[in-house]
Amino acid sequence: MASAQVQQQQQQQQIPNEGIPIGEAAEQNNNALRFEDLTIDDDLPLLERVVRYCRSGIALQRLVHVKMLAETAETVGMNATLSTLVPLLHPLVFDPESIIRQHLASQLLPLAIVCMVVLDNDNNNNYNNDDSGTVAHRLQHPTMQQHVVYNESGYKVVTSAIVSHLHALLMDVDMDVRRAASEALAGLAPQLKPHDVSNVILPIPLALSQETSAAEGGGGGSSSSSDNNNNNNNNNNQAEELRITACHLLAELAGAAEERLIPRDCVLRDVWPAVRHLCGDGSFKVRRSAAQALPRVLGGTSHLQLAREAILPMFRKLSRDDMYRVRKSTGECLVDMSRSLLLLNDEDMDVLKQLRRDVLIPTALNLLNDPNKLVRHGMMQFLGPFLASFYPLEEGFLQGILPTPSSEEGIGAQFFPHASSMVSRLNDPDMVSRLNASGTTMTSSPTPAALTRTPPPKSPKQVLQQTLPEFIVAHRMSELTLQAVIRHCRENPADPEDVAMIASILQQFCGLAEIDTGDDNVDAEMRVYCAYSYPAIVLLLGVHDGWKQGPLKRCFQSLVGIHESSTPTPLPVKRCLASSLHTVAHVLGPDLFQKDLLPVFLEHFV
Repeated sequence: MASAQVQQQQQQQQIPNEGIPIGEAAEQNNNALRFEDLTIDDDLPLLERVVRYCRSGIALQRLVHVKMLAETAETVGMNATLSTLVPLLHPLVFDPESIIRQHLASQLLPLAIVCMVVLDNDNNNNYNNDDSGTVAHRLQHPTMQQHVVYNESGYKVVTSAIVSHLHALLMDVDMDVRRAASEALAGLAPQLKPHDVSNVILPIPLALSQETSAAEGGGGGSSSSSDNNNNNNNNNNQAEELRITACHLLAELAGAAEERLIPRDCVLRDVWPAVRHLCGDGSFKVRRSAAQALPRVLGGTSHLQLAREAILPMFRKLSRDDMYRVRKSTGECLVDMSRSLLLLNDEDMDVLKQLRRDVLIPTALNLLNDPNKLVRHGMMQFLGPFLASFYPLEEGFLQGILPTPSSEEGIGAQFFPHASSMVSRLNDPDMVSRLNASGTTMTSSPTPAALTRTPPPKSPKQVLQQTLPEFIVAHRMSELTLQAVIRHCRENPADPEDVAMIASILQQFCGLAEIDTGDDNVDAEMRVYCAYSYPAIVLLLGVHDGWKQGPLKRCFQSLVGIHESSTPTPLPVKRCLASSLHTVAHVLGPDLFQKDLLPVFLEHFV
């Protein structure tokens, strides 16, 4: 770490071959700046302009043109990128401005794709779209390694120079720089050859996870003890931040394995042991980050025995950690842990459900009764999404029930807004290709084959549909989606054992509508959380729970403010209820709606 800091100082003092000096050399040459140096020559060719101003001594000029690196690389092509743009990167990695280093990290992934992938490869008809030769297409479809043609010289540059630059940015003192570099490195992993993930990418977070203070075990003279203490504190903080970065990066790589973008054996062999080690770290901040990584590690391993014997016990241990912030973090990721457990492949669903009931429900109850109010309030915030995670969603759920292709946010935004990060896992990766094969397209961009043939004549109905305003089409799609989801709900009721086990948690959730903590702001916030998740809970339990005898009816009435003991309904709560009232009405059916909901709607919402 010390050597990296020395190298950074050296780079800041370097004077590039062209342009205006950077770092201390720029300060020494301020008197030499001319008016021409303060302006940007728009007449320069794109490549020459980027090269010139990325070496400028004016930070704003460097920032603007660092943001143009990826665009320029795609425009000028592989050869010019390798020969001209890649040599620009090294000084920028150690730029004195953190915002420039941050944006540089975000540019490295698309630039790396230009360097190593032959983008103009149209040999495979499965991907013969008009945008298949773009960097954006590669970033959106990283599961195409079998269709990729690599340039070997560019590939070596990426796996050596660019990965080295990302490694240096991961060691940066600025948190935003480290986060951008972590995202870039995690995005680069699926673009590489599968066997290079464990050889090139994984050693970086594994090394970061072992990062410790360089001053450990050392001692200084009494005259410099205060300086030594300050240095030790700085070193300890930096090492701690690097281990936190390792947690985030390992979680991203495990998530990529869960989506089958990188080999899963990497998670079993390398990622899980490192995360397990970080779960026992002496710093609570590192343990908190490791706890947040566990759901993605669970999904990435897809290993029932490991989940039962190691991952879930570690999660339960962290939920009882001495530091309340670690316990709070386990409550926040309980939803993802529940969904990841049910999405384990090729396992007995009954066994997985029982494992969830045995581990996660008691964990939630313990957090709801935690002595620290911040832990309790944090668990209350995610109580609705946790209950909603018991809805029987299996892989391939969306295309099985929806009448037309749905975007990833369709059902997630409508019924499970808190679990939006999980929705993409419910979509079959090959859904798009199957829909296209069946004649249903999910993109407005025509294929080259479609451009060469005469489209069939449209019926008057099709012409009329195309002239409809977008809001009418969106309303109709929403209505069809809702009907399909309700039908699926009635045909696939929640597991009776799940319903019995979550009864106590359901009482806690419904109690949020009448919560009285003594703090009006907290009470209002909890009611918003309750109203926000209410339609998902009704979808899960409304009909089966029994609207008349169950707590959901009283919960709704308390949120609206019907009971005498109820407090006035905050506007955000009323807004949430108003936007979801039609969903609740469809779930309950016309009889209960006319008897229980319609009078409330007419009195309180009209």
